[in-house]
Amino acid sequence: MDIFPFQACYPDLDRIHSKDTFFSDVKEKYVDFQKGGFFKELPLKGLFINRIHTPNGTFTGLIGTIPVSEYTDGNILRHELTIASKEEKTAQLLLGRQANIKPVLLSYSAIPQINQILQSYIEQNPVFRKVHLTTTSEIQEYWKIDQPHILDTLQKLFKEQVSKTYIADGHHRAATMRLLKDRFQQKQTSFDFGHILVALFDSNQLKIYPFNRVVRVLDRLTPEAFLTALSEYATIKLMEVPTSPKKKFTFMFFLNQKWYQARWKNALLSTKYNKSNLLDVQLLNDFVLEKIVGITDVRTDKRISYQEGTSGLIGIETAIMKNPETIGFQLYPIQIEAFINMSDQQQLLPPKSTYFMPRIKNGMLVKKAKFSK
Repeated sequence: MDIFPFQACYPDLDRIHSKDTFFSDVKEKYVDFQKGGFFKELPLKGLFINRIHTPNGTFTGLIGTIPVSEYTDGNILRHELTIASKEEKTAQLLLGRQANIKPVLLSYSAIPQINQILQSYIEQNPVFRKVHLTTTSEIQEYWKIDQPHILDTLQKLFKEQVSKTYIADGHHRAATMRLLKDRFQQKQTSFDFGHILVALFDSNQLKIYPFNRVVRVLDRLTPEAFLTALSEYATIKLMEVPTSPKKKFTFMFFLNQKWYQARWKNALLSTKYNKSNLLDVQLLNDFVLEKIVGITDVRTDKRISYQEGTSGLIGIETAIMKNPETIGFQLYPIQIEAFINMSDQQQLLPPKSTYFMPRIKNGMLVKKAKFSK
C-alpha cells in the first residue's frame, strides 16, 4: 500500500473561543472559517500520528494520503454500497470547500514494526496539537512527522507489508475521490483528485460497537402480539438486571419499560443459514423487522431510527421515552475478524451494521484539494 505525506492545514486554536462549537460547526462552515483565517498551513509535507483518548478507550493511528488507484485496483476494500446521489453531493461539497476536511477511516492488519515506530516517536517528540473536547469527553493528540528518514521507513513498511486496507468509515468520501478523478482526469485542472486523505488505524486499534435500533412497532402490534410472534423464532427471557449481549445470536430488546433477552432458536440457525458468515443484524432484519413488523427496506423505512452503539442500554431507554410506540434493540457487535473476513470475500454488510471507534473529527487536519503553488 502506497502512502504519502501531505501539506496539512490545521485550526488556530488560539483564535477559537469554543473548541466544541468550532468542531461541531466546521462541516457546514469550513469555507467561512477558512476565509476568516481560522486555519494555518504547515510549510512542509508530513505524516501525522493521531492518538484519541475517549471514555471507550485510547486509539492510535497515522494520517496521510493514499492514491485513488489503490481504491480502483481493489486494495481498499469496502463493506457498504454507496449511493450515486450522495457521491455527487459529497463531490460538490469538496469542490466548494476546495479541501478534504475529514479522513477516510481505514483499518489494516497490525504490523509490529509500524507500531514500534509510532510509539517511539510519541515518546521522543513533543505533541504538535492537543485538543480537549468536553461534549464528547475526549482528547485528540497529533504528532507531526516530517523527517525524511522516518517518512521513508514508514512508506517502505506500508508498501511491503500492508497489501490491503478496509474502510471502517467514509465509503462515500472514498468513492467521491474516484468519481472526481475519473471526471477530471482528461481536463486541465488545479485540483488534486489523485489522493485520498486517510486515517490508518490497525485492527488492534479499533473497536466495533453495534448500531442500536429503535423501531416503531406498537402502533401496529400490541406488546403481547409482538412477544408471541417473536417466540416463534427466539427464546425470550425477562431480565431483572439487563446487560448488553455477551455472545453471538443473542440480543436485548426494551418493551413496555422492561428489558428482555432473546436468543435465536437452534432450529432456525441450523436449517436456514450458514453460521460462519451469519450476522445478528441480518437475523434481526429478516425475522423481526421484515416478518413481524413488515419492514422490507431498512435503508429507507422511517419507522427505524439508529442509536450510536456507545450509548448502550441507557441510550435506547432515552430514545424510547420520546416515542412510547417504539421497541429498542441492542445486538451483539460484529467481531473484527468477521468484518475482515467478509470484506476479503467482497461481501457487503447490511446497512448500519457497525459503529466504529474511534470517530474521526472534521477539521482537525485538512488537506487542500488544490495543488500547492
